[in-house]
Amino acid sequence: MAQATLLKGNILTSGKSQADFLLIEGETVSAVGPTEEMKAYLGDEIRTVELGDCVALPGLMDSHVHLVQTGLSCLNVDLTTAKDKDHALSLLAEEAVTNPELVCGFGFDESAWLEGELLTLPELDCVSKTIPIFVSRRDSHLFVANTPAVKKFAPALEDEPLNDENTRLGIFRGELGYKLQREVFLLISEERKEEGVRLACEKALRRGITAIQAMEGGKFFGEGNIKLIQRLSPTLPQEIIVFPQITDCDAVERMGLPRIGGCIMVDGSIGARTAALYKPYSDQAENCGVLYFSDEELFAFTGEANRRDLQIALHAIGDRAIAQTLEAYRRALDDHPRKNHRLRIEHFELGTDEQIEQCAELDMVIAMQPNFERLWGGAQGMYAKRLGQRPTNRLATIVRAGVVVAGGSDSNITLLDSLLGIASALSHPNPRERLSFSEALALFTENCAYAGFQEDIMGTLEVGKRANITILHQDPQKMTPKQLAEAGVEATVIGGRTLFKPEGSNLNI
Repeated sequence: MAQATLLKGNILTSGKSQADFLLIEGETVSAVGPTEEMKAYLGDEIRTVELGDCVALPGLMDSHVHLVQTGLSCLNVDLTTAKDKDHALSLLAEEAVTNPELVCGFGFDESAWLEGELLTLPELDCVSKTIPIFVSRRDSHLFVANTPAVKKFAPALEDEPLNDENTRLGIFRGELGYKLQREVFLLISEERKEEGVRLACEKALRRGITAIQAMEGGKFFGEGNIKLIQRLSPTLPQEIIVFPQITDCDAVERMGLPRIGGCIMVDGSIGARTAALYKPYSDQAENCGVLYFSDEELFAFTGEANRRDLQIALHAIGDRAIAQTLEAYRRALDDHPRKNHRLRIEHFELGTDEQIEQCAELDMVIAMQPNFERLWGGAQGMYAKRLGQRPTNRLATIVRAGVVVAGGSDSNITLLDSLLGIASALSHPNPRERLSFSEALALFTENCAYAGFQEDIMGTLEVGKRANITILHQDPQKMTPKQLAEAGVEATVIGGRTLFKPEGSNLNI
């Protein structure tokens, strides 16, 4: 893109405002407004780009991405496409032919299969009795390993009490599974991880994503991932900030980061039945899930982080975990009051009316994933099987209570695709929880920016802000949710530079 470029046409400067032109000089927006103000900026030294039927939006963002995991899922066996158990096993068998050292598969979801049964150790052993095979469920809270993998990673489990599900079926839930995952990640070279991260970011460019909040590291992922993303971020196309998933405040300050957390897990997931609930799971009457912190542990951590004025983000899915997290935040703020803290809860899938009200009172930010409803919502979905009629992912209720909701994908759990996230927010299975287009766009633009203390530089198209722009082939306000989910991106502009344009595009940008 030339140093000074004027976009002329339909420009959505935010979810609530529109302009007829936008001037880019260097990396920033230098003018924006209606047609009658445009004449002052026309001249031989300024290149004009006619948008035609295309529409420019603020650059799309994602508030919750596991970037290293997303990269590894790009390079390993993608089990999200598996139609059933046999299909999943065949995909793993294909990989075993070319990879004799370790086979990793990401993203199987038995709740979408007709038989509804998890993969097991004996079935993975049928794929290979010599090559270690390790696969993760789509939510990354349940893992399955074959006999060679269990033997290879046995030292990590030496002090752990194993049950029949672990030893006979090779199924590992919660913290036990996370320990195995950590061992797998430690085997993968930095070069391989870097290759995956770069591939993931290139794919995100094609879907118009200009900024990513990366949830990295932690005791179950490997703290080296934090340093990897910090090292790579200046060379990656998107604007990236890192949330370090550790509880060591000293380490975070040494890294020079003003935030701590991400998926520091207060509980697990609904799919693995480890999300902490007050009432038992509908399909497992004795199970109310798991809290991974005692009250004392969580209160001590959040209190220390808050006293150091760090932004904190905690993973809490079930209503019992959300309650514990809110109490931890309340106590921390009572001990050390501060404004503009932007304390975050990640996911918040089962928030109650009272908890939503508490979030509003505490000025919280909630990072949510609308695409979860597309995958697991509805009368026949996984949520209904696990939870009965309990309401989930109450987007509209939370937004209209005045709580800032930042949209994300939780990639690699769901696709790193903010257009899909917007479409999912528009088509929530519960009509009462559907957002308007302007509300849904805000989730993945200005609210994301706010959630990362970036609203002064991105999130909307205003004078002085970064020229981060997503250009679609037609007006998203006129598309159905299905059309929006599949919408073509005509250009992705970051810092005034066009970093993606599809082959054959007639847009001269």
